[in-house]
Amino acid sequence: MCLLATNAMANDLAQQRAFTRAGSYIFFQYGVVHSEQYAEQISRYDNANLQARLGADTMERFGYGYNLNPNFALEAAFVDTGIEVNSRSGNFLLGGITIQRYDFDVYNLEAAAVFKNSFQQLNSNIYAKFGMVYSYGDLGIQYDTNSIFRPSWNPDSQHFQGSFKTSALSPMFDVGFAWSANRYLAFTLDYERVFNPVIGSGQFSDPLKSKLQVLNMFLVGVAYKF
Repeated sequence: MCLLATNAMANDLAQQRAFTRAGSYIFFQYGVVHSEQYAEQISRYDNANLQARLGADTMERFGYGYNLNPNFALEAAFVDTGIEVNSRSGNFLLGGITIQRYDFDVYNLEAAAVFKNSFQQLNSNIYAKFGMVYSYGDLGIQYDTNSIFRPSWNPDSQHFQGSFKTSALSPMFDVGFAWSANRYLAFTLDYERVFNPVIGSGQFSDPLKSKLQVLNMFLVGVAYKF
C-alpha cells in the first residue's frame, strides 16, 4: 500500500509540471555552436595559409513537443546554426591585395524521442534525446585579388564567386536538464551533438568539395506547456 501511495504521489506531481505534464508544448532555445571542422575546411581556401577562426557563434532552436507520459516525449525542431566565417582582407600576397569571404549557412530539421527522469521534490528533470537531423547547407565563397599570384584551386582567374548547396541526414544526441516553474513554464539547459551524415554524402559542389560537419551546441531556453 505504501508503494502504491508513493507511485500515485509521484504521478500526481508529474502531472503538475510543465516539462512532464501530458500533452503539447512549444520551446525556444538560444545558445552557441562550435565546429572546428568547418574552420579547417575554410582554412584550405585561405591563400595566405592562415587559420580560419570559426570559434563559437550564436544560434537558435525552436520547436514542438508532445509528452505521451511523464517519462517519454516526441519532439520536432528547426535549428538555425548561425555558422559564419568573417571576411578577411589584406596584403596576403606579394604585389597585391586579396579579399576573401566565406560563409557556411546550415539549417537543421530535427525529430527526436525524449526520455525523462524526474527529481520529484525539486520540480526538475534530466533527459536524453535521440533522433535524426535533416541538414541543409549553403556555402558562399568570394575571392578577389589584383596579385599575379593565385590560389591553386583557382589558378586561371583573379576573381571567384559561387554559392554551393548540399543536404544530408545525420544522427543526433542531446542531454539536458529542465526545471518546471509551474504547470505551464519550464526552463531548459542542453548540450546537443549532430554527427556526420549517414544518409547522403553532405558534400558541397565547391572546388575543394567541402562537407557538412559535426556540430556541438550549448543551449538555454524555455518551454511552454499548453
